[in-house]
This record gives sequence, C-alpha cells and structure tokens, in this order.
Amino acid sequence: MIVTCLIIFIGVLVISTLLSFVTTHLGSKSITFYRLFHTCFFIGIIVHEVSHYIMCILTHTKVTETNIIPIRNKKGGLSGKIATANSNFFQSLLVSFAPLFIGTYIIGFILFYIFSPVVNYMIALILIYIAISILTQMSPSNTDIRMIAKSFQSTNKRYTVIQIIVIFIASSISYYLMNFFELIIFDSLITLFFLSMLFYYMMRYLGLGLILIHHNIIISRRKIKYTKHKIEVKYRKKKRGNEFSPRTQW
Repeated sequence: MIVTCLIIFIGVLVISTLLSFVTTHLGSKSITFYRLFHTCFFIGIIVHEVSHYIMCILTHTKVTETNIIPIRNKKGGLSGKIATANSNFFQSLLVSFAPLFIGTYIIGFILFYIFSPVVNYMIALILIYIAISILTQMSPSNTDIRMIAKSFQSTNKRYTVIQIIVIFIASSISYYLMNFFELIIFDSLITLFFLSMLFYYMMRYLGLGLILIHHNIIISRRKIKYTKHKIEVKYRKKKRGNEFSPRTQW
C-alpha cells in the first residue's frame, strides 16, 4: 500500500512539474496568458501556500511572513508567500514538498467523489476545476527548491547527516509497528508520516536531553575540580603562613 502511494506521489509530481514547465514557458511568451492562467487557477495558489503553512506548524518552523491570499506581482500574475526563518534541512524538505503531499490527497478525495454512485454533476464540475487548479500549482516552486539547497548549505553537515539517520530510524520503527500491529489510521501513508514525525521528535528531544545532562555533568565536575583547587591553594597559603610567621620578641 505504501509503495503504491509513493508511486502515485511520484506520478503526480511528474505531471505537475510538466504542467508547471509548460505554463511557465507559455507565460514567458505571452504576458496575457500568464496573467489569465494565474487568475483562473488562483485556488491552487491558496492551497499551495496553506500547505506550506500547515507543514510549518507540524514541523515547528518559525513563520516570519504570511501571505496566503494571492496578490498581484510585478508581472501581473498572482502569487502568495510563506517566509520562514532558521529552518534546518529536515524542516525545509517537508515544508517545500507539503503542497505535493496535501494536494495529492485533496485530488484523491475529489476523484473518489466524482466516481462515486451518488455524484452531483454540477458539484463534480466545480471539483474538477479545483483539482486542475491544485494540480497546476502543487509542484515545488523555484523558491522552495532554493530554500532546501540554502538550508542544506547553511546547516551543519554533521547535524544534517544525523537528521537523515534519525528520520530513517524513525520511519523504520513506524513501518515495523504498522505491520506488526496492523495499525492504519485513515491511510497507511498518513499513518507512517505522523508516526515517523512522533518518533523523530521523541528521538530528537531524547538526544537533546542526554546532551544537556552530559553538559551539566561536565560543568559540575569542573566546578568541583575548581572548588577543590581553590581549597588546596587556600590551605597551602595558610600552611606556608604558619611556617614563616614572625616570632614574638619580648
């Protein structure tokens, strides 16, 4: 099931990227097409930015600027913006690919309703328009890709490698528990995602706690050593003073 979901995500990513490439190419040839395209499919822009914002909340990424409602840019098209600060590689990766993850599920719900026996054709047409709008805007933008590359370069490489290892361990534990206990909540991939997030943060804060304890132990040892050294120095001075104290003359 998980493999099937991953294949679907890759397929949707390829289709969305091709659509984005074609529309960007046509938009560079015609400003009118660029403006009309962004105006018609503004819902996809809203879903794109909301997806970024939701993933920022889930990954504890600090948001510095929020602009979910599309506004006119310099070229006359519509665009939104979610600006973040101090995000590491793991956070940047999830936030950048959030529109693909969330958008795919929204399109899946729409297709499920359209092919259901109790479909309303007017609602179905509206949902098809929404699905196409989301599909054209769900691939990671150039800004998203640059954010991943920037966070990878700015973050300590050792810390990034540790993050990747922790993510792999957390995902492996989640996958094992899902198979062993047959634990699936709503969907296998969503269950794997949230379980992996849970174990990732458990391992992360456990590691930070151990580092803090180790740091406090080292500081305590240094304080004890320094205190002993002070006492020894004080004792030596006192002893030396007693040995060479001036004799009282009568």
